[in-house]
Amino acid sequence: MIPLCRYTSELASGLAYLHSHDLVHLDVKPANALLTRHGHLKLADFGCCARIDNDEDPVLGTVVYQAPEVLRGGAAGPHSDVFSLGVTIWHMLTRSTPYQGIHPHVVLFQVVHLRHRPTDHHPQESTHTTTTLEALLWHLARSCWAEEPEDRPAVSDLCRTLNAMIMLSPEGGRMFGL
Repeated sequence: MIPLCRYTSELASGLAYLHSHDLVHLDVKPANALLTRHGHLKLADFGCCARIDNDEDPVLGTVVYQAPEVLRGGAAGPHSDVFSLGVTIWHMLTRSTPYQGIHPHVVLFQVVHLRHRPTDHHPQESTHTTTTLEALLWHLARSCWAEEPEDRPAVSDLCRTLNAMIMLSPEGGRMFGL
């Protein structure tokens, strides 16, 4: 579970870097995370990236990872990337594609109007946790899915939480010589 926490932390750090430069990624998903030969994840594919203060319509990324406000055609911001990171956490935990087999137009309707999240379509995969770290990752994913953007955690808070989870875990303590 430590690698999953570390991978999530590395993705969150990449987003924090982008956000600190007034950019949003707008297509956060596992396919846009590259694993280096040293075992670290790097955020990739910046084709949908946009300036935070940009008034133009953003280029939409993959529908099943998009935040409701983006799917409604509203303003995208760092909070939109946080939503996508939450769906990515879910994907990494379950090793399943969210909303698999459901047409993107149906997903759009369900996420925006019915407020569905991946667990609504895969409930059996979200009820079984084996470790405290896994339960904490589930909690983080759900907090990232908040309907209102202002109710989602800031990516900097996610970075701090994830780093603390890693350091306070038995495996993480050994990694840092604790």
